[in-house]
Amino acid sequence: PPFVSRSRIMLARSQFLTCLLVLALVCCCFVGVDGKKKKSKKAKSGPSTGLNTMGCGVCMAAVDEIFAELRKTENSTSTLDLRWGLTAEVTEGRAKRIGKVIPYKRSELRSIEIMEKLCERMKDYVAYRQVEGEYQLRLHSAVKAATAEDLRNDKDKSGFERVCETWVEASEEPITTAIREELDETQFTEALCFGEAASPCGVARQPCPVGTHGNTSGMSPCSPCPPGFFQEQSGQTVCVPCDEGFNTTGWGSKEKGSCLQKCKPGSYSKTGLGGYATPEGVEECEKCGVATFQPQEAQTSCEACTDG
Repeated sequence: PPFVSRSRIMLARSQFLTCLLVLALVCCCFVGVDGKKKKSKKAKSGPSTGLNTMGCGVCMAAVDEIFAELRKTENSTSTLDLRWGLTAEVTEGRAKRIGKVIPYKRSELRSIEIMEKLCERMKDYVAYRQVEGEYQLRLHSAVKAATAEDLRNDKDKSGFERVCETWVEASEEPITTAIREELDETQFTEALCFGEAASPCGVARQPCPVGTHGNTSGMSPCSPCPPGFFQEQSGQTVCVPCDEGFNTTGWGSKEKGSCLQKCKPGSYSKTGLGGYATPEGVEECEKCGVATFQPQEAQTSCEACTDG
């Protein structure tokens, strides 16, 4: 009968819809579990942090650039008028305006203008790894030729801008707050590069190792002692000069014994110093040979006399 046929059709539709609903729920469960696995895997493979990572070097270089830009407008007396309407309050025949006038130096606009072109300047930096355990970035023009051999391959430079952009995107609010509160450079670096395990440079600065010094209370970032200086202790703000008439053969000397006597005028050596240990033995200063001379100390060769 038509009534029975119609009932069967309705029952079949109901069963079909129920099957579809169950199938949809099962699919959602699988997608949810898979999504959780992916998120969990992503969390485990988060960005590395610490003084020896590119992120730390980029963060500190970016702070240097931010302060270079801040100095350009530190004497600005400009203001931003953020008043936009009138209140019912009348003073001296004029209605009071809603909003306020703020100094440009503490405005969000100043922060935005600085962040806008910040990462483009990372192309002017090179990786500098002369201090063990630290990944530093320094302006290419500021790196002395004597340290050129310690620069990492330029292939790293392609990642500086990308890492900077990621950092700025994640730190936009803290950067704006630090600029508005007029933090000094040390406070700025502490707030943006350190403080938490997930911060670019880790939880806290580390003492500078022997053979180096740090301008921030002897803490990272550190610089190697230049020629003519040494440092036997960690966590120092300055290096110790060699005695008069002595010098070192290079950067990062860790003990006073690295200070060697300079060759006196009329003598020379491969390093300009005497008592330098080599695989072949101790190198001493040699006197200039016949028809040669040397009027200066610490020289690596002698000059030939003129004819006659």
